[in-house]
Amino acid sequence: MNSKTTPYDEDRNQKHIRLAEAYQKGNAEAAGKLLTDFQPLLRKLAYDPIRQTFDEDLSQQLALVFLEKTKVYDAEKLPIFALYIKQQLKWGKIDWQRKEITYAKAECFDVDHSPKPVVNDPAIPMSEAERAQLMAATDNINQRYGLKTIRLAAEGDE
Repeated sequence: MNSKTTPYDEDRNQKHIRLAEAYQKGNAEAAGKLLTDFQPLLRKLAYDPIRQTFDEDLSQQLALVFLEKTKVYDAEKLPIFALYIKQQLKWGKIDWQRKEITYAKAECFDVDHSPKPVVNDPAIPMSEAERAQLMAATDNINQRYGLKTIRLAAEGDE
């Protein structure tokens, strides 16, 4: 057996189900006990192994998901509470990450990422003949695909 997995314990499962039912009836103390029992799982899901940091915002979001999903838990549909809540927390984490990533992507569109022309790049030494040959090849490609080429007066072809 893997050392990281906890064997199934029916007594613990029944305790969690009783606490969940008590929380559904309005007992906030039962919710606190459940959160304490599942705190290691919440911390594990809120840890970012790439950055090697603990995400406090995600941890709080997962605690809210935990409470919301415990409120609607039905022991008859899924008799193992730990399995149910673990799956719900993973989905909650994915939803939160998707919202955060979408927000981060929107911010990066403010920067101009359009390609810059490299024809006049001083890092690429080019004679006038090579430059004219490159421009002619570019014109041929543009004409082949129906694109229009705009020549500047500074290029010598007025």
